[in-house]
Amino acid sequence: MSVGRRALPWIVLAALVALAGWLRFWNADIWPYGLEYDEGLAGTDALRILAGEPQIYFREAYREPLYVYLMVPFVAWLGREPLALRLPMMLLGVATVPLVFLLARDLFAGLGGRRATLIGLLAAGLTGVTFWPLVMSRSAIPGAALPPFATLTVWLFWRAWMAAPPAWGRFLAAGAALGVTLYGYLPARLLPLVLVLFLGVQALADRPRAILRRQWRGMLLAIGASALIWLPLGLYYLRDPAGLVGRASHVSVFRPTVPEGNAALALVRTTREAIGAFLWQGDPNWYHNVPGRPVFEPPVAVLAVLGVAALVGRLRRPESLFVLIWAVVMLLPGILSDDNNPNTARLVSMIPVAFLFPAVGFDALLRLMTAQVPRLWPAGALGGVVLVLLIALSTAQTFACWAEHPEAQAARSGEAFDAVAAMNARAGEPGVFFLLPISNAWPPSRNYQHRSIEFLYRGPAPYAFLRIDDDETPAALTRLCAGCRRIYTFIWEKGPHIDADPKGLVPFLLNRAGLDVLGEERRGFDLLGFDIPPGTDFALPPLAPTDLALGGRLEAVAADVAPTWTGRDLAVVVRWRLLAPGGADERLSYRAVDASGRVVGQVDRPLLANDHLGTSRWQVGEEAVDAVILPLRPGTLPGPLRIEVVAYQAGPPASGTLTTLTLPPARLPYRPDDLDLDARSAYESGGARLIGYQIESDSVAPGGTAEVTLVWQVGAPLTVLPAAEVVLVGGGANGTEPLGRSADEAIPLPREIPAGQLVADRRMVSVRSDAPSGAAFVEVRAGGRAVAGGGEITVRAR
Repeated sequence: MSVGRRALPWIVLAALVALAGWLRFWNADIWPYGLEYDEGLAGTDALRILAGEPQIYFREAYREPLYVYLMVPFVAWLGREPLALRLPMMLLGVATVPLVFLLARDLFAGLGGRRATLIGLLAAGLTGVTFWPLVMSRSAIPGAALPPFATLTVWLFWRAWMAAPPAWGRFLAAGAALGVTLYGYLPARLLPLVLVLFLGVQALADRPRAILRRQWRGMLLAIGASALIWLPLGLYYLRDPAGLVGRASHVSVFRPTVPEGNAALALVRTTREAIGAFLWQGDPNWYHNVPGRPVFEPPVAVLAVLGVAALVGRLRRPESLFVLIWAVVMLLPGILSDDNNPNTARLVSMIPVAFLFPAVGFDALLRLMTAQVPRLWPAGALGGVVLVLLIALSTAQTFACWAEHPEAQAARSGEAFDAVAAMNARAGEPGVFFLLPISNAWPPSRNYQHRSIEFLYRGPAPYAFLRIDDDETPAALTRLCAGCRRIYTFIWEKGPHIDADPKGLVPFLLNRAGLDVLGEERRGFDLLGFDIPPGTDFALPPLAPTDLALGGRLEAVAADVAPTWTGRDLAVVVRWRLLAPGGADERLSYRAVDASGRVVGQVDRPLLANDHLGTSRWQVGEEAVDAVILPLRPGTLPGPLRIEVVAYQAGPPASGTLTTLTLPPARLPYRPDDLDLDARSAYESGGARLIGYQIESDSVAPGGTAEVTLVWQVGAPLTVLPAAEVVLVGGGANGTEPLGRSADEAIPLPREIPAGQLVADRRMVSVRSDAPSGAAFVEVRAGGRAVAGGGEITVRAR
């Protein structure tokens, strides 16, 4: 064979490795998007190892340690990034490709060098470019580290087994590789069974007995090496037997809860599902797969079936026997488990052997063709290359679509990934606290943590997961947020805690006690921010008895209605009692009505119990607290308000008055420097100083009204705010023509405001109907002169 022909397989292999590497490192910093809980758990374990807390077994999720230790140097290098956890798995995924080639070439060496090389190249190529191994090697999960170590173990074993004379070094290396592999994912424990079954069958054969006599010392050496390396983990299992069987028992097909009611029938189904994962019905989980997509593309599936038939037909050959035993044993994790089947993560130990079948099938098909036309072999071999390239193209397209799909991102905790990014961006603000609500279905005795957030969060500001419960949350919030200046919280729209706070208790408590400074819609959640006065107690107010009944279905037992801390909205707390069952869940409409009968605030919401159940599932006489922020229309002036409630949906609408109150002027944050004002002022009059103003309307139409909030700081106890007017100027020859103005008046206060208090004075500016389009500048005038100016409102013609 010429040097060029000898080098060609290695050139092709190098190209296949490069192609596999490109698929794995393509957009590696952003795909897959998110970081799933188990991946984050591996990251936090790696951080603990770096902090000097090594472990031989990670009991929290019943995980062997190999893959975590492989991540440690990358976490030390790259820090708290998803890539630090996935990069070692990607490298191992690339390393699997040449290892599969070496294994397949040596396994099938008895078929001849050319055929063995072709089988090895095709198996390696399909391993490198198929969607399933690609996704596994871009995931920081235990199984991702298993394929290369298992492949290396089998390759070393086979080379040692077939060596003549005996090669003790190869047996030693194979035993060492097996010992290391056993520190991998749980299915690695089945690899010794593969070797034992193969040797057992070989021992029954006539011809290989000479090999057994020749190699038994080497096998003992391999067993000793693997046992010595595995010994620390084995000793751990002696101390903690649950670590050995815990995870497997949780998903076992032998559980009494399987759908069929007995294991025999369940095994028939799970066997069909495990095989079907490769041929006709794939993994339904977005985390591992495009749901339902089988591992093998249709032409590869056909070749795999041919490969099985070819191996069965040559069953007396040791390599055929070994591959079939290997495949059957490594299918067992999918067959013996019954949880989200088929599950390709549990079948990950099949990766080194699965692609041998289509490669053998391709060889068998090519052999049939060349038996008729010998010159077809080069064209057939080229066809194998084309097949790999077509599968690579299909995989790249599928992977890109899968990585961008919202369901795939949600499966990898995309909402938590985005949430921690928002936390990192704001963690440097002084006095910040991050509050992450979780459902009250989570047992209170367990300290909930989201390991992905724990791993990715890099900021100094504290955070906590808060279990939402009507009785416990106010006190817990007071304790957690003592001394905080600003609280950020999340309203989940996706993820496991989407139902954490459907009653909106946390936003209610924060709105009632402070000033909302942020409200952003993000992918998977809303981010809310509140400035909180020092020493805030979030306890719900004492409720006064009421006698409001609605349609004989609901009764308000007690209630409290008061302005929020800012005075811009109302905080309504009502304890409701169910008087009679309804056919549907009751909805309530809370309404604020001013003295003229105009509705100046309304919010509609379902009435829910503490366990989030609607009234159709309550017992008669059952009670629940409903706490709601009733937002008032911008520009609502101080004065009397009537609070009405309408019940509907469970029966004919029924309404009544809950209470009446007098709305005071709005308050503003507790420190003037915290205000983000469009203009500032030092004007003083009548015991109050004009701090400045905030423009509430970005634009206004001619004939419309614009809102500007003046901010006064009271210097002495005050009952009337100084007279002032807000004027819009613009247009004309010199740009100073008045385009609109508010009333020039002093504002009476319904109660005396103490010294030092900030008061919001809302002014409605009426704009002329003939005002020209363009920028209008804001001025505040008092006593006939301008006392503050700056900022603008755009006049937009209708």
